[in-house]
Amino acid sequence: MKRTSKPASTTKRSTKPVQSVGDRSRWSYFMNGMNPDIDDAAGVDRITQVFGRKHPAWLIASNPAREATGAGFRFLREHVVGLTRAQAATYLRVSARTVAAWETDAVAVPFAAVETLRLLSESAAFRLSHETWDGWFINRQTGALISPDVGRLALLPAELNALPRLYAERDNHKWEADRLRKELEEAQAENARLRTLYLTDGITDELRGMQDRLNDLLGRIATARIMDFPHANSVPQPQRKVATA
Repeated sequence: MKRTSKPASTTKRSTKPVQSVGDRSRWSYFMNGMNPDIDDAAGVDRITQVFGRKHPAWLIASNPAREATGAGFRFLREHVVGLTRAQAATYLRVSARTVAAWETDAVAVPFAAVETLRLLSESAAFRLSHETWDGWFINRQTGALISPDVGRLALLPAELNALPRLYAERDNHKWEADRLRKELEEAQAENARLRTLYLTDGITDELRGMQDRLNDLLGRIATARIMDFPHANSVPQPQRKVATA
């Protein structure tokens, strides 16, 4: 009796795990939002034949199941890297008409073009291309972040990690300076008040001394005895005796 094989199903995708992929690489696929056992098992097997059971992280990030489509390219261009059609064409060394043909699916978009924009979006150079970081770059030999604004300013990761502590110390010093400034202002105000009181009290003491002297003079005048001296015409003359016969 001749055995006949069952026809392969065309509606249900196989869920059989891709045994050639290492468990760690499979976990990495899952963490990148992909299921290597379902999404693109054949593509993952093809990668394994070349790279082995350990798939590089950069290769996993390329998403072997992703198709190169005009819509996907346009999404990367407009919303991820933020390039105009002319800018993307200049970067990829093609014409703007070619980019338009890709995005409208008039011509198949090369996977290399899609992957180039994706890699650009994940590069450190792209992150530093924000207008805030204009002119900054990472030294390839030392790994330091170089500033175009301050002479010879090169920041290493350890120095960048120390910035929060430096900011905290700066805030503490600022708080202490504000406290000392407030105390100084209060001391200056108290000193001005004391100087005013000193001057006022000095004038008061002088006026009080003058009043005491005036009171003493008035008292002397009030208690003094006034003696009347008689006038010469008012002195009584002695009477003469008259002889009688």
